[in-house]
Amino acid sequence: LWSIDPQTTMRRGIQCLFAIMGAIGIATTLDADEFMDVLGLTCAISAVASILLLGISPGKALMGNSHDFIGIFSHKNVLGQAMAAGTLASLHGIRVGRRRPLNAVMLILFTAMGLAANSATSFMTIFAFCGLDGFITLFRKGGAARIMAIGAMVFLLPLVAVAVLFPDSLLEMIGKDPSL
Repeated sequence: LWSIDPQTTMRRGIQCLFAIMGAIGIATTLDADEFMDVLGLTCAISAVASILLLGISPGKALMGNSHDFIGIFSHKNVLGQAMAAGTLASLHGIRVGRRRPLNAVMLILFTAMGLAANSATSFMTIFAFCGLDGFITLFRKGGAARIMAIGAMVFLLPLVAVAVLFPDSLLEMIGKDPSL
C-alpha cells in the first residue's frame, strides 16, 4: 500500500521469496563440497558469458563513459563480488582435491575478471582469499612450512593492523575516496 508501484513491489517480493526458497532447497540438498562446486561453476559460467558478451556487444559489456568491464552484470562491483565468490569456491575445490586442474583454471579466470572489472574491493578480497589460503596451507604442512607461515604472520600482522587503524592511507593508495 505504501509503494509507488504496488504491482512491481509485489512481483519483486514474490521473485525474492522464490529465489530464497530455491537457495534453501539447494543448500539442504547438496553437501558442502557439492555446493562449493556448483557455486564455482556458476561463477565460471557467468565469467565466460561476460567474456562472450564483450566479444559480441562491447557496448553492453562496458559501463558507461568509464569503460569499466561489467560483463553480464549491472555494475562492475557486482561482477567483482561474483568473481570473489568464485575465487573462494575454486580455492575450496583445490584444497579438498576435487578437480584441481579445473579449479586452478577457474581461479586464474576469476582473478583476471576481478582485474578487468577494475573493482578494487573485489580484487583486494580475491588477494586476501588467496593469501589466507596459502597461509593456511603452509601452516597445516607443519615443520619448516609452519615456521615460514608463522614468520609471515609476524611480518604481515603489523601491516594489517596499520591498515585497519589508518584506512585512509590504504584507500588513497588504491585510488578510493576515504571520505566515503
